[in-house]
Amino acid sequence: TCLLCGPTYHAEPGEYLNTIEARKIIKASVFPKYKIGRRLDILIGDMDGNGDKYIVNESFGLMPGVPKGTGIGLQVFSDQVEHLRAEGFKYIKMSAARGISMNGYYSWARMGCDARIPNTSSNSLQEKINKKFPNALRISDVMATKEGRTWWKKEGVSMDLKFDLTEGSRSLRILYAYQDEMRKERGGKLTKNVDEPP
Repeated sequence: TCLLCGPTYHAEPGEYLNTIEARKIIKASVFPKYKIGRRLDILIGDMDGNGDKYIVNESFGLMPGVPKGTGIGLQVFSDQVEHLRAEGFKYIKMSAARGISMNGYYSWARMGCDARIPNTSSNSLQEKINKKFPNALRISDVMATKEGRTWWKKEGVSMDLKFDLTEGSRSLRILYAYQDEMRKERGGKLTKNVDEPP
């Protein structure tokens, strides 16, 4: 069991990075519980300037050969969220990437990770969003509708996101609504075609 993530994870030995504030990386494998390969590399943050505990999800992805669409990512992240809340953490940070075999820009946002729409140069993402969704201030505003999610899947970009772990947060409301949606589609479970632990 991983201290930061609960029983979903099996933590392997970590290593220290040569940074100004040394933080430890835990490489956590999910398959001991779900018999399916998914990895989450966690960069442990101590406390921010406000004294709030946080962590950074450095990477999160399927192992080679594992099929997509099982819902295991949602299950794993949901487990992590609840465990971190119980341990007094306030938020999770991540770089949500878009690229070959990387869809974090969409998947993290779908699960409630959020950020203000970036203010960048002309012909920018901000201009595109303002034109299509004039009332949107945050990525979660774009993702609030099916139309917005379809648009973001096509037009979205890599960016830094944050999940707010505090009670009643918008992040939690989005995550819980997504969980309910998936359970309705999957007969009460978050996952499909995944061997449950004995």
